[in-house]
Amino acid sequence: MTWEALSNTKEIQALSPAEREGLKQRRIENSIRDSKRVRSLIMSKMDLPTLIEEITYKVYDKYFSENELKDLTAFYKSATGRKSIEVMPSLFSESINEAIIALKPKMTRIMDELREEELKRARQELESKKATKPAPAHRGKP
Repeated sequence: MTWEALSNTKEIQALSPAEREGLKQRRIENSIRDSKRVRSLIMSKMDLPTLIEEITYKVYDKYFSENELKDLTAFYKSATGRKSIEVMPSLFSESINEAIIALKPKMTRIMDELREEELKRARQELESKKATKPAPAHRGKP
């Protein structure tokens, strides 16, 4: 859950500003630590360049014959091929940006729904814990 979504919950709102800021900072620190750890584990346990090369060979071999690969090589040596190599990053980047713009409202609705489900579950857990907590002994007059 993002800090933005989490910080709008009643439980977080009930905290003092200093407590909220401390919690936010701990979440950021934990996220950074976890991200570095994941990156470190990936780099120590995988040879990414070799893996990418093996995958590329496998996929190209699946879709292209040796002659087609020679044609591709010739194409990429042509002016149009060199241009396609030059503009491909921008082409992909712009395509992805357009997809993000189109998908963002839909993803926001989905994330809102998930956040509401998570909040409902958390509230149910809190209520369940309150219900199972023994009531304090009532001290009435004898």
